Amino acid sequence: MAVTEQEAAKSSHTHLVMVILVVCFALCVSLLFVALRFWCRCIIGFSYWDDAAAVMALLCIVGMGSCILTLVPLGLNDPTGTLPENKTTPFYKCTYIAAFFYKEGLFWAKMTFLLLYYKIVTLSYWRSVYLGAIMVVVLWNICQILIFFLQCAPLEAVWNRNLRMKCVANRLELAYVCAGINILTDLVVAILPLPVIWRLNLRRSQKVALSAAFGLGCLPQLWALAEVISALVCACIPTFKPLVSKINAIIIGRRRNTTEFVLEEHRSDVEFNTGNIRNNEGLSEKPTHSRVYGSETLVAVEQYPWQLN
Repeated sequence: MAVTEQEAAKSSHTHLVMVILVVCFALCVSLLFVALRFWCRCIIGFSYWDDAAAVMALLCIVGMGSCILTLVPLGLNDPTGTLPENKTTPFYKCTYIAAFFYKEGLFWAKMTFLLLYYKIVTLSYWRSVYLGAIMVVVLWNICQILIFFLQCAPLEAVWNRNLRMKCVANRLELAYVCAGINILTDLVVAILPLPVIWRLNLRRSQKVALSAAFGLGCLPQLWALAEVISALVCACIPTFKPLVSKINAIIIGRRRNTTEFVLEEHRSDVEFNTGNIRNNEGLSEKPTHSRVYGSETLVAVEQYPWQLN
């Protein structure tokens, strides 16, 4: 029994460290990408609406990460999956709040994409399409909020298992429908900019790069915190052109300096070798040039006067 308890304690500690490291790493990645986004915006100018949506997504990620960290002392790191009786209610309550931040984080990440599309496209037809997509996503988010808070009554019974609650029928099927619609909206957000990109007067490589940058919107089909973070990271990447340009300039500058240094060394070697050849040839040949003596007399004078007769 003592060995079992030691193994359980060790496993619990491992789970605790893993949860804390994953959450902290995820939060750092989110903060880094949003900070890079705003650094790029300082160069090219702020667009406000999509940047504000990115900040809202970041706040939701911070809220969700905080809830996950709060769940650790409540029993999240317990490898047996059992909860103490006195921690059951706060555990489920914190889980419920984390789920709300999860849904809202995905919503604001999608809005970051759509508002960016609406801003950069000038064609009236596609602006109408993007505006329609924004309205659909907003209305669907309102529906999800209503479902989230009204699917059971009273709401407190969701985390307090001592209370009786009445819930809508077929809750599992309803969850599947919501997940399917979320996946569909993710795919639509990823596909929407592609027709405009491929009609631009750009090289094929640039079109592929832009399609890849905007197409990252389909990646957030992951799980929980990682899904929201990947959505926010992918929403920030299309704004990183100033950062990429600066990195390319640094790389090209270093290559240019290296090339100039190599060419300079090669030129010095060539000049040195040429000088040696000329000196060697000068011993056998007698190069001459004209000098003027007086006003009209041109005399061919050898460069080696000691050999004059």
